[in-house]
Amino acid sequence: MKVHIRERAEGVVRRFEEMLPAPVAVSIEREHYDELILLVEAVIGDVYASTLHDTAKDLEKLAGEYRKQAQLLMEEL
Repeated sequence: MKVHIRERAEGVVRRFEEMLPAPVAVSIEREHYDELILLVEAVIGDVYASTLHDTAKDLEKLAGEYRKQAQLLMEEL
């Protein structure tokens, strides 16, 4: 997954570089683009982790609801 996030970050920075006027794009040192890639990568990773965490919480809640339903169905009448 880390490679996928890195590729996405590089794509975002490439697109940003394409949007800059040519004189501005060439005036920015490569290491600044690399730093921007790291920042974008960090943001994408954070959003990904937060989304997975929220999904896990939702699944835990759903599992709890299923357990309650299973207990009701297993009770003797």
